[in-house]
Amino acid sequence: MPATIHVQLSTDGRQFLLKTPFHAQWKDEFKAMVPPRERTWDGERKVWGVTRDFYNIACEVTRRMFPGCDFRLS
Repeated sequence: MPATIHVQLSTDGRQFLLKTPFHAQWKDEFKAMVPPRERTWDGERKVWGVTRDFYNIACEVTRRMFPGCDFRLS
């Protein structure tokens, strides 16, 4: 069954928040492709924030690591 990736817009509208199943290689590639100033980690909610400018790159990485994944906007 393909993974479900939950996506929402942050309350200030500056970031997309991504919640994925844990995948060490995804995290490493995501961090390599999205510069630190363009991403945040919320450990309490376990979501990554990514700026609008890098959202498409984050989605590409996610699709590679989770083939057939389903992006759900919430």
